Amino acid sequence: MKLFVDVGNSRLKWLLLAGNDSKEILYARKDSIPITDLQFPKKTIEETILFKQIKKNISYVNHQLGNKLSSEKSCLKTIVWICVSPKLIEKKVIKILERLYGQSPPKKTVTPEDGKFNFIGGIVKGEGKNYFEGEDINGGALVIIDFPIISNDFTISPARLEGTNISYPLFQRGIDSDPNKTLLILSDKVSQNTAEISYYFFNRQIEVYYTYFGLNVDYSGIITYEDTFIDTSNLENFGSGANFTNQRFGVLLDDTDFRRDPRIGYFIKIDRWEWPKRYPQESSQYQYDFELTGYIPLIDMKLIMVLNQFFSTSKVIESGTVNRNDYICSQEQLFLYEQCQNILDEYYERDLNESKKGRATSLGGIERLRGYPEGRFFDEHTNFRAIELRYYFNPIDIKFDLIFAKGLLAEFQLAGFYDQGTVSPDLGENLWKNFKDTRGIGLRLITGSAVSRIDYGISDEGGETIIYWDYPF
Repeated sequence: MKLFVDVGNSRLKWLLLAGNDSKEILYARKDSIPITDLQFPKKTIEETILFKQIKKNISYVNHQLGNKLSSEKSCLKTIVWICVSPKLIEKKVIKILERLYGQSPPKKTVTPEDGKFNFIGGIVKGEGKNYFEGEDINGGALVIIDFPIISNDFTISPARLEGTNISYPLFQRGIDSDPNKTLLILSDKVSQNTAEISYYFFNRQIEVYYTYFGLNVDYSGIITYEDTFIDTSNLENFGSGANFTNQRFGVLLDDTDFRRDPRIGYFIKIDRWEWPKRYPQESSQYQYDFELTGYIPLIDMKLIMVLNQFFSTSKVIESGTVNRNDYICSQEQLFLYEQCQNILDEYYERDLNESKKGRATSLGGIERLRGYPEGRFFDEHTNFRAIELRYYFNPIDIKFDLIFAKGLLAEFQLAGFYDQGTVSPDLGENLWKNFKDTRGIGLRLITGSAVSRIDYGISDEGGETIIYWDYPF
């Protein structure tokens, strides 16, 4: 007998054939079970639905054909199988096939997804407000994930992001910083090029990687707390534009069931960033990030508790040089903006402080403290922890077939989360007090190639809506 098994994203399907001639094919049996029946079974192999169903199918075919089958054909002699499910499911299927087959099953057939790479792209357009009134805000991004260089274990992931008429806040340092003391930086154009090279070991359980970041910004001005605009194009060391580069080296230990959408296991991630000077007044520094995430199934594999602990620290290599003369408004600027010198005086004090201190990974935004804006809190050290409860709805099995990927629009997920974090100028007791927290909900869309999410977090400063791809952790 021949057994064909297809282990998909949502269901496990099989076909049992007694032989190849037409009479024998008439007695073929096929069936399927949901993948959820294998995700967290508290049963022996013989008690699993898959094992019992296939054994039942074999007995049925033998009964229908009676003595028409030779002894060679009356037992399972051939298995052909493919698998696109998580590692946890694949391991369970192998054990069941071993018991049915009487020996180690053959290696799985290479699936259509092997060797494929994924890409994410999009374009956004909107109407400018405030100082971009009447102008269009445009943005675009293209991200290619795990494009194989030599083999599937040696990949590159390039990305290009570009936007026009972009503004972003510049907050004060420290966990107790005043949100009202925020400068708004305006730029006519922002572009970023990124490339990450990865090498995987031990069935992708260990990854080492190098990432290069290149950022170009064309500045147009600053908006003060009093809603005053200051033209920065003529300010030395700020200028009309700047090019920034930095790089990252890292290692990831992944002991989860499925890296794209983990439901059980843990991963450990360690990063070392190198931040060179962008301006003379800035310091040059190293930054180290340490992250531990655990995934614990609570109700089979439908409700998952996710725990995350993150630390970040910085070390200044070279202090910056702050020249007071670079923070003097021109007569023309003073004529146009009365508060020009006041704001540059504050800028001077900020840069004088920043020139001697490092910056760890900030809190706020898409990953940590999701109820605050991006970059809201920063200092020399960061301590963050979070818990998420992720509930998976039943698979919806909507097929898609694109140029670079194909599979199923697998599942929807509803998540509730609680984030807690602080930043500190030292590694003492300040790193373990004055925590800020956010709570919120999220909706995730899980496909065969990526996870898209919408998260909404609430904090003591309001709320933030995040639309992004991939999990925060």
